[in-house]
Amino acid sequence: MTRPTIVALPGASAWNDWPDRLAQATGCDVCLASSREPLPQLLDRIGLERGILLGHSDGAAAATGYLGSVEDFRIRGLVLLSPVFFAENPANVPPGFRGTDIREAIGYIRVPILIVQGAADPYGTAAQVAAAQEEAYCPVDVSLIDGARHAPHLDQPDRTLTAVAGFVTTLLDTFGEKAAHGH
Repeated sequence: MTRPTIVALPGASAWNDWPDRLAQATGCDVCLASSREPLPQLLDRIGLERGILLGHSDGAAAATGYLGSVEDFRIRGLVLLSPVFFAENPANVPPGFRGTDIREAIGYIRVPILIVQGAADPYGTAAQVAAAQEEAYCPVDVSLIDGARHAPHLDQPDRTLTAVAGFVTTLLDTFGEKAAHGH
């Protein structure tokens, strides 16, 4: 049985070495997606059998929109770093988010969700987290990271890694899919 793959969708910030550290911490392969390739085609092209979607900012919105519109049984969980489900204040939203509201998609997601939010995120407040918790029918775990803004994986990489790796490990244990650590 192959290990699950974490598919990382790009967002507003670079990943740096964080995906490599995530792979080492979880024992899962991490595939960095291009924002140019549609997600369904990417998942097919890489031959995904079982995986977890991880998205940052607009990548989180793309992952939410995808799982809210397609029941993809290959996906075991969803990790959202600094998601923006709706524009709280049109003057203070990331580029491309004005008028965006994807809250309804959350109600169609059928896998556990982890939201990692920077406590000082200028684009998303606790209202983003509350929206997910209100709309979701699946479990929603939340990790609020002090000292982080809109890129918790860059601002507080160790704390973000601990939160995400813990979620992934619990998820794999739940599905009886132990990841091979330290590959």
